[in-house]
Amino acid sequence: MRDFSGISEEFRSWIRAGITRNAKWLLVFSDMVDFVDFCDFCEDDAALELEIAADEAHGDEVRLVGVYKLCGTEEEIIARVRGKWAVA
Repeated sequence: MRDFSGISEEFRSWIRAGITRNAKWLLVFSDMVDFVDFCDFCEDDAALELEIAADEAHGDEVRLVGVYKLCGTEEEIIARVRGKWAVA
């Protein structure tokens, strides 16, 4: 079992919800006014591209802060996320 400390239970629940929905992408947004994070899901690459374009055009109060591919198990996804954060 890997050590997934630093990954919040809320984030893990978003991953599980996306896997359950058979979503392809997990999108994480940050509300710059209320200082809360929330998520949404995309089922295909075209929807992801639309979300990114909308964020770039209208991202003043709500910003897209993370895009994570939902393929594999929860542990595999978390391991990729940790690797991505380590590089940043």
